Amino acid sequence: LPEPAIPSLRHDMRLAYFVVYLGPGVWLPYVPLWLSFLGLTGWQIGIIGATQPALRWLSALGLAGLADRRRNRHRLLVGAAVAGTLCLVPLLVVRDFPSLFLVFAAVGLCHGVLMPALDAVVIDNLERAGGDYAHLRVAGSLAFAVGAFASAPLVWGWSPAAVPVLLLAAALALGPALARLPAAQRGHARDARPPWTLLTPPMRAFLATAFLLNLSCGAWHGFFALHVRTLGLPDALPGLAWGLAVVVEIALFTRGRLLLQRFDATTLVLASVAITVLRWAATAVARSA
Repeated sequence: LPEPAIPSLRHDMRLAYFVVYLGPGVWLPYVPLWLSFLGLTGWQIGIIGATQPALRWLSALGLAGLADRRRNRHRLLVGAAVAGTLCLVPLLVVRDFPSLFLVFAAVGLCHGVLMPALDAVVIDNLERAGGDYAHLRVAGSLAFAVGAFASAPLVWGWSPAAVPVLLLAAALALGPALARLPAAQRGHARDARPPWTLLTPPMRAFLATAFLLNLSCGAWHGFFALHVRTLGLPDALPGLAWGLAVVVEIALFTRGRLLLQRFDATTLVLASVAITVLRWAATAVARSA
């Protein structure tokens, strides 16, 4: 017989997703705007933004691989969360490009492992939590929307100077929330394999699609808030736009099964690519809110 679901475990998982995704709800809409507010040039903002996914990717691969070999994923997850939170503190005082670059690099290396490691914990314990990954993960999307919507009036009313305070405040609960997750880890150290062993032909095609989609998002992530300001629109708009986008994501998480019953996964991926192209085209010609 399957194990009965543990309600407290579901609550802990939802809380973990909420706190992990709350900070990105502030970061993605408003960090570029804050960097511009500090006087950084476009290329400096681009460098900081471009190195983040690279550093987070290296962190995710390196630290997750270490966790597989050492069987210490829980300690590593909590330690990385706390270390990354401490790395956010200097953002309250640093203002020059070299210092900002180093601080953001440290944050990226520490926090890059959080999302994939949290997913691994949840998948390992999904049956004990009652199954239904989407209804657990949707707490992260809800948190992102809360972060984006809540930061919009603060940045608009106070100024972009609010951004580092909001980032730090959003990260304070990371360590305690992740510490509540189960420490058990499936598998054995001898089963750990390097990531390139996963590169089967279908996986290569999937990763290539994901790479191109994220490549198209690079300019949006880095400069959408500055584009909004150039158009003369209020600084609240980036947060509202990101929040609205994630509300749509929440709807897809909660209704995704209905879509999968009607369309196969390949069709849905192709549809998302087509919608992304239309989204960028519409953004290029839009001039008002």
